[in-house]
Amino acid sequence: MLEKLLVFLSLTLIGIISLLPHPIFTAQWINIALFCMGFLLVLYFTCPRKQLFDIADWPLWLFTLTLSTGLVHATNFQVAWNIFIQMVPNTFLIFYIGKGIFLRPKTREASTVIICAFACLVAIIALLELYFGRNILYEHYIGNPFYARYISWRPMSTQSNPAVLGTYFLCTIPFALQLTQKRSGNIKILGWSSFTLSCIVSILTRSRGTFLGLITVLLFYAWNKGYKKMFTLIVSLVILIIALGSFQKENSLGRFGFKRFISGSNDSIISPYRMDRIAMSLRVVKQYPVFGIGYEHFRIRFNEYCEPDNCNISHEFKITDNMYLAFLSEGGIIGLLGFLIFSVFLFIRGVCALNSKTGTQQGWILAPLAAYVALLVNMGAYDLLYWPGVSTFFYLLCGFIQATKTS
Repeated sequence: MLEKLLVFLSLTLIGIISLLPHPIFTAQWINIALFCMGFLLVLYFTCPRKQLFDIADWPLWLFTLTLSTGLVHATNFQVAWNIFIQMVPNTFLIFYIGKGIFLRPKTREASTVIICAFACLVAIIALLELYFGRNILYEHYIGNPFYARYISWRPMSTQSNPAVLGTYFLCTIPFALQLTQKRSGNIKILGWSSFTLSCIVSILTRSRGTFLGLITVLLFYAWNKGYKKMFTLIVSLVILIIALGSFQKENSLGRFGFKRFISGSNDSIISPYRMDRIAMSLRVVKQYPVFGIGYEHFRIRFNEYCEPDNCNISHEFKITDNMYLAFLSEGGIIGLLGFLIFSVFLFIRGVCALNSKTGTQQGWILAPLAAYVALLVNMGAYDLLYWPGVSTFFYLLCGFIQATKTS
């Protein structure tokens, strides 16, 4: 009975992450937080408490504490507070829920199946959206400022934005690969279906940050599995896609060509746009080095730090477009250090656990760790943790990794 309850709660949480668009997630964050509190309470009374809450979790506690830096210099305190009060429950509650799920083998296995099943559903919705050129959800029920811009060529599915949809699939792909290793025919079919659909739709989002994350997750997985031929094949395919994209139009593979992806356009990896955001962040840090300018205040006070020629842009694009720069400029050196310490210690823990296990046990560690590494790369492309759905998935992965030492 207990296992069924935990599976049901896991199903509900992963369903919330997978199916709730950004506006609904934001509007219902209190109810979602209450649900997570209830979920964690069940885990508290059913998991060994010394394993669930461990002194080794101190990097998380430190990071959660440093999140408060984004409030110190906020001129519009309410805006900063709204972000802070949504980030803290995500950070703490979801981390320990993820840890509790992975501490129990049956719940861990069931959650992996649930993740892949929802990935298939979200991918099918995305493909139908592209085929029909419309999404009833955003046309009639939920406001989406990105809908008109992307509906004809970049899928959004349930995630409101193509880049966020791509990030969602970066989280699911390693778990799909884990299921492909199973003996059960039905589970294998689900794994391969989820993997194939997730990769296809990831590419169709035409998000270059997702593309870079996809390369990372596949190479990381192949390298750790010792699949040399797979590693070589992935590298060859990436080179081929970039080469083909260099001669394609914008709405095909053009965004993955050398000019749009690496260098030569206004928003490629090496570009005036990216360099300008770095320069602006450094100006902010020079004035607010310790605690930063305040959450969402890079946008609010954008015109104070931009070059005169670059200030006349829409409100939407007045962002760092990089999670690390967001922590640095809006949370200061303390805010960025808190996140980096948490990230590095978690990565080290995952790698150590990976090297100490073999066979199936190693696979359970590799899946969340590969997704985690991909998201760390993807964070360089946009302010990922300000999007509550994929942010929740991120902290769930963190909890999965933290549980590996004792699972």
